Amino acid sequence: AALACGEMPLLEVFIACFLHEVGELIRRGICSDYQQEEGNRTFLRGKLLLREQIRHNAARRDRFYVQYDEFVPDRPENRLIKAALCRIAKISRDGENIRRCRIHLDAFGAIPPSTNIASDFAACRRDRNIAHYIPSLAWCRLLLQGQSPIPQAGQHQCLSVLFPMEVLFEKYVTRKLGEKATLAGWKMTAQARSEHLVELHDGSAHFMLKPDMLFSKPGARCAADTKWKIIRSRDDIKQSDLYQMFAYAEKYLRSEQHKRTFLIYPQTEQTPVSLAPFYFRKEGSELRVVPYDLDRDECSLTELI
Repeated sequence: AALACGEMPLLEVFIACFLHEVGELIRRGICSDYQQEEGNRTFLRGKLLLREQIRHNAARRDRFYVQYDEFVPDRPENRLIKAALCRIAKISRDGENIRRCRIHLDAFGAIPPSTNIASDFAACRRDRNIAHYIPSLAWCRLLLQGQSPIPQAGQHQCLSVLFPMEVLFEKYVTRKLGEKATLAGWKMTAQARSEHLVELHDGSAHFMLKPDMLFSKPGARCAADTKWKIIRSRDDIKQSDLYQMFAYAEKYLRSEQHKRTFLIYPQTEQTPVSLAPFYFRKEGSELRVVPYDLDRDECSLTELI
């Protein structure tokens, strides 16, 4: 699997993938097809239509009413891609995507955009000559018909979008608990950066400590960290996570008489509702494991603090 990180909105990721496929299509060649043309021309080509010739050109011997086939790129597949490119040019805000879109629009300059999306999709042909169009047309369906890529059974090939769940869980929980803590009179700082793990002899600090959430109000502070892990019992808690919370307690909460830290895990069917707290020091340094119920969007952290 070819994996890559994209620091951009999800729509721009889709647009970048579509533009990549269109670039590959242009590299392999834009297909043309024969289209039947009919009209009064100054040249004789194809078949002369005698009835129309007599009706229109009885007095015009320099004209020929003819019917012929023209080999042009104006076909449903190309019109759909042109329509998708025109839409992207209007909605994209990423500079690189806009630049690539303009380049591809130049390659499709002689082709009009589709005016009937459903009809053109129905008219698309499936043969080996346009097999390289299939990925681009799949993206056209997403961009022009508002469809979404989802996991599905069968032989269909589609893009897989992978999300770093530990990051999403951290950001979601931080935002939700920050809102609840504010209502309870606490100030929440996300990713605090004021403390370091060690100091050298010259006073310089190294190894920054960044708890996901630092709650504070006059006379009290506590720290919390999120972990995207399944906890079935006390034994599933990693020792490295405990070391991390101990460091937060000693550095960020050193002025507190009772140091309170929290580890937040997602609530699952196997997760116990509550676990007995850990004590780094029985007399005043406590760590609690708190589940976050994503189904009901509930967490007992705000009540605990």
